Amino acid sequence: MKLAPRNRIKYFEPAVFLGGFTSWAPGNLSYSTGGVYLGYAMMHHVKHKYEAWWQKYSYLLGSGIDAGIAFSSIIIYFAVQYHEIDLNWWGNSVATAGLDYEMRTSGSRLDVADAPGGYFGPRKGNYP
Repeated sequence: MKLAPRNRIKYFEPAVFLGGFTSWAPGNLSYSTGGVYLGYAMMHHVKHKYEAWWQKYSYLLGSGIDAGIAFSSIIIYFAVQYHEIDLNWWGNSVATAGLDYEMRTSGSRLDVADAPGGYFGPRKGNYP
């Protein structure tokens, strides 16, 4: 069995690591959790248990997923955006709902003096 190299810092790329945070900002963890599970299953479990299948079909599966995303984006563009159809669902309105959006657009800041009792969070004795 081949052991991992002792010096793992040589595989660390700060530009890739920090660049990943730029696309993270508009979403939360629930948007990428499925991709993490799928990536772990393909790159760890399937690769180690079924290596012959992985070598033969991994590239085909990845390119099929990419082609499906491209094809569905073309369909969505012509079905929804090209004719300017207004869809009202949670995914369209969540970005402009809540205190975060109101604070950003009004330019004001949240102050501790605005909070009842002088602090944020659960009150004493009301912990879940």
